[in-house]
Amino acid sequence: MKLRRNLWMALFMMAFIVPVIASVSATTAPERATIVWSTGYDTQHDNYNPWTGSPAFGIALMYEPLFGLNGAMNDTLIPVIGTEYSWNADGTELTVKINEKAKWSDDEVLDADDVIYSYEIAQYQPRWTGMQDIIASMEKISATEMKFVMTAEKKFSYRMEQFLYTEIPIVPEHVWSEINDGNVTKDLDLFKNDWLNASFNEDWKVASGPYFPYFRDLTAGEEIYKLRDDWWGINTLHMDIPNYSGTPEAKYIGMRKYADNTAKDAAILTDEIDLHAGFYSSVWTALGRNDNIETWFGKSFDDYYLALGAIIEVAPNHMKFPFNQLWFRQALAYSIDYDSIEVAASGGYWNRARQGVIDNRSASHKSLYNESIQEEYGIDLDVAKAIDILNESCYQVDGVWYTDDVPVEFQGTLGAEADEDSDHAGFNIALGGYEILVPAGWTDVCIATSMWAGDFSDINITTTKREVDFWNGWRVKIMEGDFDMVMQCCTPHLVNDPYTVLGGWRGTANLPWDNASHWESPEYEALYQAFDTAKGDERLAVASQMQEILATELPTIVSHANGFWYLVNTKYWNNWPSAENEYQDAQTAYSINRMALKQRMYLGLIQSEASGASIPWNGFTASLIVGVLSVLSVQIIRRRKQN
Repeated sequence: MKLRRNLWMALFMMAFIVPVIASVSATTAPERATIVWSTGYDTQHDNYNPWTGSPAFGIALMYEPLFGLNGAMNDTLIPVIGTEYSWNADGTELTVKINEKAKWSDDEVLDADDVIYSYEIAQYQPRWTGMQDIIASMEKISATEMKFVMTAEKKFSYRMEQFLYTEIPIVPEHVWSEINDGNVTKDLDLFKNDWLNASFNEDWKVASGPYFPYFRDLTAGEEIYKLRDDWWGINTLHMDIPNYSGTPEAKYIGMRKYADNTAKDAAILTDEIDLHAGFYSSVWTALGRNDNIETWFGKSFDDYYLALGAIIEVAPNHMKFPFNQLWFRQALAYSIDYDSIEVAASGGYWNRARQGVIDNRSASHKSLYNESIQEEYGIDLDVAKAIDILNESCYQVDGVWYTDDVPVEFQGTLGAEADEDSDHAGFNIALGGYEILVPAGWTDVCIATSMWAGDFSDINITTTKREVDFWNGWRVKIMEGDFDMVMQCCTPHLVNDPYTVLGGWRGTANLPWDNASHWESPEYEALYQAFDTAKGDERLAVASQMQEILATELPTIVSHANGFWYLVNTKYWNNWPSAENEYQDAQTAYSINRMALKQRMYLGLIQSEASGASIPWNGFTASLIVGVLSVLSVQIIRRRKQN
């Protein structure tokens, strides 16, 4: 009787719990055919602050810029909140017209006051250091028109135009004036703007974009964003996208974190995700395993995309000796077997980087590329030359290199015990025992880092690879300058314009993404500022000088141009940007500074002929079921023992 009573109790629990589970699952797990799943962006899943340098994946879906820039269409301007902009005759004023249909999610009108307020905030955020040197003032002309007034030195500023179409979000003044306590100078970098936190102010959940935060699991690293049915851009924005009706078909956009590239590969092969933004080794092998998988080139699998991602480089720490010595960096550079690394680490997806960084394979760079710099200063494997360079500044004892008298200005930074060869005149230290830091689990660059370390060790500069956590290790170590060398592959992508790319080797305001080596060059900085306003032949000349400095001073050892990881699954979603439709540049899940292009990629997707099966219940659901079944099992076992 007791067993029967317990069985009925367990069945009652099932009858009660299953509907609850179904309700929870319906909230957290939309129908598979309504959601676009991505992977490859694993940072701060609870940070919806558009002003920080590393926000959650969906920040470009929540907030919108004034414009975007479409490189695939010869740098065509993409209207978003702005409709057009123009310079006055002498380049002292830039006027922007605002879409009169634009509005906030709380139904308030989005107008010139909001645009001005957003740029006032941006001027005081770490990501946009230097904006105050360009913008003297901003003025409202009408509700749908405003203008930027340039400082005297920044007429026709190219950087000013960049501020219009890259990553600066337009935010509602009536909300953010409360968030920053009426102080536009407040540093908002640490504010999380966490809409899904139960204690977050409901009145602050206001933005203009098409998708808002809907669900997240911080433990699993999962985010879901839901389409707003009242988004102002429906049947208004991005109507140039081929096959786009004006109403987004993707009701949800999701991001999933996986332990490593192997797990990501398995997810796209089993149709679990739609956009794979990781390294898939020998990508062509996926074709025979799943007919739904495509790259930018469709099913031809020539490559993922053009090898115009970030520069993959060894970044030596310029705050430490001997990494701040040109001879040392040159010796390391000539010891690298670049061709072998390209094959072993990437399967041939990478291409050798240009020594002066500017790359003629990028449509945006061609007009500024100086071929003579590559011809004169290009570096290839030459071990004999590496040894000759070391012999000019060092000497060897029992296979160990020693510096031949360290310059006085660096001796104090090396410690009292640094003079490691008392039998030799001067202040001498042994070279070697160094580490190159690389984010753990980043398969391709981990292989490259191992090979760099091996090549350096082969010329008797012992070096090892050290894998560390990306966020709390690699990032923090770079920002604090606590490293010997790091693998860097997070500089601006080569598909970006030259001004953005060249900015990757200056300052410390955007660490760790830019200038990881902490290199300082007043000459380079002066040229960079001149490049902002230079036109015609003068612009070409300035660009050439900057390329020459990068090629000869080697602030970093540029190795390869990275592939642009863009692998899609078409089982549930079609109309991805491709070489066939080429309506815009390809984007990846980790693109955060090209807001308009990332948004358009998701908006333009069209549902495929696929089933609408639900995503499997989550772990909480499974635990509840297991718990109920356990009750039944325990009662049965106990009853049997009693008998």
